[in-house]
Formats: sequence, C-alpha cells, structure tokens
Amino acid sequence: MNGHHSLSAHTQAYQSYARPPQQHRPQQSQVSQGHGHAHSHPQAQVKEYPTLNQSSGAKWIKPLTQARISQFNGGHFGDVNLGAVLYERKEDSEEYVKLEVWSAPGLTKPSFAEAMQQEFKPAHKGDSFGPSWTNHWWKVTLKVPEKEFGKYERVTFEFDPGCEAMIFDVDGTPLHGITGGYGGDRRVEYIIPTSARKKGEHKIVIESSCNGMFGQEGGGIGPPDPNRYFRLDMADIVVPNQDAWRLLWDFTTLRELVDTLPGNTPLQNAALSAANAIMNAFDYRDPSSIKRAREIAQGIFGKDWDKVDGGAGVYDGADEEGDEKGRSLVWGIGHCHIDTAWLWPYSVTQQKTARSWATQVDLMERYEEHRFACSQAQQYKWLEEQYPSLFKRISAQVAAGRFHPIGGAWVEHDANMPSGEALVRQMVYGQRYFEGRFGVRCETGWLPDSFGLTGALPLRGGRNYQALTRSPLD
Repeated sequence: MNGHHSLSAHTQAYQSYARPPQQHRPQQSQVSQGHGHAHSHPQAQVKEYPTLNQSSGAKWIKPLTQARISQFNGGHFGDVNLGAVLYERKEDSEEYVKLEVWSAPGLTKPSFAEAMQQEFKPAHKGDSFGPSWTNHWWKVTLKVPEKEFGKYERVTFEFDPGCEAMIFDVDGTPLHGITGGYGGDRRVEYIIPTSARKKGEHKIVIESSCNGMFGQEGGGIGPPDPNRYFRLDMADIVVPNQDAWRLLWDFTTLRELVDTLPGNTPLQNAALSAANAIMNAFDYRDPSSIKRAREIAQGIFGKDWDKVDGGAGVYDGADEEGDEKGRSLVWGIGHCHIDTAWLWPYSVTQQKTARSWATQVDLMERYEEHRFACSQAQQYKWLEEQYPSLFKRISAQVAAGRFHPIGGAWVEHDANMPSGEALVRQMVYGQRYFEGRFGVRCETGWLPDSFGLTGALPLRGGRNYQALTRSPLD
C-alpha cells in the first residue's frame, strides 16, 4: 500500500506540474494591522509552467523505426517506394544498343591498339564469358537521337558484366572503371556526353576482365576458382530520374548516420526521425513529393547545402585578414588500397590501377573539390608505360593539387624482414621517381597494410608526416 500511495502522490504532483494554470480572479488586497494604519500588498504572481503533454501520445519504439527505413528502396515494396521512380526510361534493343566482342586468347592482356586490330563478332545481353583471369573486348555503338533523349538532364549507359571492366573512348583513352555484380561496390553506369546526344550516336570500347574486386571467390586466401564464368547482365541505355537519385543519396547518408553514430545520440536520433519523415512524405505517384522529402533532409544537412559553392570551397582556410572562409578542420581524401602483389597475376594489378585511377580523374573533372591520394611508385610507372594518355591526365591533376602522390616508397613494402638498407632504398628509388615525374617529393609516409613495423624503419625518408597502421592480429 505504501508503494501505491507513494506512486499516486508522485503522479498527482507531476499532473499538478504539467496542468495549465487556472484563470485567477482579480487580486484582493491584504490588510496588515500595526501602528494604527494598514498597508496594501499585491498577491504574489503564480509562475506559469508550460504544458509538457496536452494528451496521451504514441510511444516511439526506436528499433521499429530503424527497421522501417531499410524498406525505402527496392525489396518487397519496390513497386511503391523510391525504387519505383529512379528511372524514367530504359532501352536495350539492337535499335539502340549494338554489341560486338573479341576474346583475347588464354590469359593474355593485349593493349588497346592490339585489340582493335582483331576481328569482332556480334554479342548480346545475357552472353556468358570466361574463364577466370581472361580478358574480353567489346565495341559498343549507342543510338541516342536528340529528339528522343535531348530533353533529359542525364542519359547513361549501364554495362554490367558481373566482373571488373574499363571504358575507353575510341582513341584508346581510359575513361573510368566498372565494377559489376550487385554488391556494395557496384558501379556500372557511364554518362553519355551531351554532345553525343546532339549527334545521335556514340561509340565506346570496353575491356572486361574475369575477376572480382578481390580476385576470385570473394577475395579469400584459399585457392581461386580457375573456371569461373561471368554473364553480361546489363547493356542498357538508361534515363535516370535525377531528382529521385538525389533523394536516394540524401536518404542513404541519413541511414549511414543512423548506422554509424553511437546509439541514442542527438544527431543519430535526428537523422532517424528525418529519414522516417521522408518515408511519410514520399508518394511514388506524386513527383512533387520528392522535393518535399529533400527539404526534410535539409533539416539535418543545412538549407540548400548542395548549392553552396558547389562544395569547391571546402578546403578554404583563413584569408589574409584572418577571417575564416571555411570551418573544416578534417577533410575526407579519397584512397583505394591496391596490393601490388596479391592473389592474382601482376597484369590484374596493372588493370586495377588504371581502372581505379581513371575513375578518380573522371570524378575530379566533374567535381573540382574531389581529392585523391595514392602511393607506390611502381604502379605509377606501370601506368606511365601502359596507359600513357591516362598518365598525362593524372599528371595534370597532380599539378593542380587534386591527385596526391603519397608514401614516397617504391611499393607499400613489408616492414618486418627487410634490413634498414633495403628500406632506405625503397625511399630513395620512390622519391626519385616522384620528383622526376611530378617535380615533388612525397611529404607523407604511407604504410597502412604492413603486419608489423621494424625499428629499422626510416623515420623521415624526406617526409614530414607518417601514416602507419595495421593491427598485428588482423
């Protein structure tokens, strides 16, 4: 009973605190008798407290909301969620897409010029090709008449061979890489230039290589499957709904905030609430709901966040008068770690380097704020020898301060067994290459993947900063 009465007393006190104050009658004066005369004192004002809750409300069960936001794109509700409006048009018939293919013999890796001298045969979406480590060249002709495609903000060609690939222009210049399949690293779209739509036709060349991001069989250290085959799943001209895609990236960023921030922090809760509100506001039958949904995201990212300076001013610091142009103290710099020697042939390392770095240059040419850092002089040299036109574009980005050579060593070397003299030679040869090709020495030591570090490791090697990581138990 004591507990019951105690709870009741607390409940009454809370209700009294939360209850709106009543209207009071006019103040009555109080009379104090003393010294033969009276004094009038105004009654003390009652402090008004805000109503905490006007009525009963729904309880927020956070795990249910977190589970709900995973249903906004594709999946079981793909016909009514955001996935239903991501594309305005797709074409894959021979009227629009013509494919021809030549398969290099054995495990050879011919150059672009050598491949173009071969006899190509007709190919089709759905064709199978392999086995592991083989290379296949595709000539692609795209029909994009302006009267049909000129009105769209963007038109792309989506090519998914289920493996890695490189897109070239018809002169042999690498444009960017392709990562096929349906994992988180998927990137299969090529933006068709506006000039091509004005001409009505566009031609490109694609080299597909029968391996995945980490080699074969998901990158495990077991023996790779030597007879793995791949299928050309997509070869489509696609018109993306750009507004819907922008909403998708907004929503994806909110989900990543929810998934990565510590539990129950203010920003995590705000991101989750915004994502849930976006799902409530979106209606696949109403195109204007996309704009309303993006405005909700601005509550987290800031109003018109994607229109401020185009992002190019993110690296600005204080000007000559000391006024801050930007508040950024930490910057995100792109990097892709490519093992020079891994469970694949050296030729695959060379292809991966070209694909990865061509993609970065493509991004830099479209987004001037993009930065990328990469190490290993050996990989730069391979690129210089085998992809000279791409190396020239990279050199221009190095000079512009966007593409950053780092490390200063010839490769990302082992740091356990080599002697101090061997390690010094890594720095001497590496720094000499970078200075000879780009006119700069690397200022940042970079060794993120060594299973241990020796006391003989040179501390400077001509560098001012060090980035050395890798748990010995990893």
